[in-house]
Amino acid sequence: MTSSSLFTIPMCLVLASCAAADAPPDRAVDAAVSTIPRDPAGTFAVTTTLDVPVSPAVRPVLDFAREATDGADDPMRYIVDRLVEALPEGTPKTYVRFVAPAVAAYLDERLAEVAPRFAPGVRAIAEGLARVATHVELAETLIVDSAGGATRSVRGARFDVAPASPVLAFATHGMADVTGATRVTLDRHGTTTIDRHVITLPYGALVRLGLDRAVIPAVEPRARDLAGALAALVDCPHLGELISAQLGVGSAELYGTACSAAMAALASELYTRLDALSAQPLVLELGGTADGFDLDGNGSLDELRSGTWSGTVTASFTGARSR
Repeated sequence: MTSSSLFTIPMCLVLASCAAADAPPDRAVDAAVSTIPRDPAGTFAVTTTLDVPVSPAVRPVLDFAREATDGADDPMRYIVDRLVEALPEGTPKTYVRFVAPAVAAYLDERLAEVAPRFAPGVRAIAEGLARVATHVELAETLIVDSAGGATRSVRGARFDVAPASPVLAFATHGMADVTGATRVTLDRHGTTTIDRHVITLPYGALVRLGLDRAVIPAVEPRARDLAGALAALVDCPHLGELISAQLGVGSAELYGTACSAAMAALASELYTRLDALSAQPLVLELGGTADGFDLDGNGSLDELRSGTWSGTVTASFTGARSR
């Protein structure tokens, strides 16, 4: 063996070792695991973020805040006028109606005693109501069978008028889930298509749910409904005492009771207007597309990202396999 051959084998071994060390890691296994799903079957929790224009039927409800606060002698003139309407027929009612401007001016000087939070409170209620009437996150379930047949069920809603607002399940609040039948397909890139279908939302009930369970607690945490919130914003017993002492006509109890009745009547009027929205359901004819992902490499659809509904409105959605 020549001297050159003595070094040939070891050098080759060294070079081979170096080449092996410099080579990129084997990605054959990683390359075999695809994130593109082939099978859309499964049950998915879906969240749709929906924005709609303010319904003309909602605007009169929103106007109550302006009516209660836009006058130079409001909110006390507004409260006094409502109180007069609630008084039984008789001398006190006739007299207070005649001197209402003076009574409102007198009470306005004592606003901090009887209703310091009324004006900001009703404004917050109106702003919150406008929000829930135009923006909602729908909590849904999408069930897809092995042939691609699907049922989309809207089972609750979340209204973001306060931090960490919870999802309000329809079943818990006396509302039925809303369903629609559709089909789901996948293409070779993982794009998930949900065929056009109809979802009919009970708009009035949805807005009232948002008002009672999201807006009202944010304004007055102890209140369970609009009547309770308005009553909490006015100290009716003390207001009754002030009116009775100032006028010398009628008892404090009479005026305090009328004040409470006035707030209850206002709430009832607003609820009646909201209930009228039930005759105008929100009919959504929509189709959707999303990026589908297989997270564990077993071929099944696991996640829906960057989803968009289009049709009567445009909305976004995301989803994840729940089982």
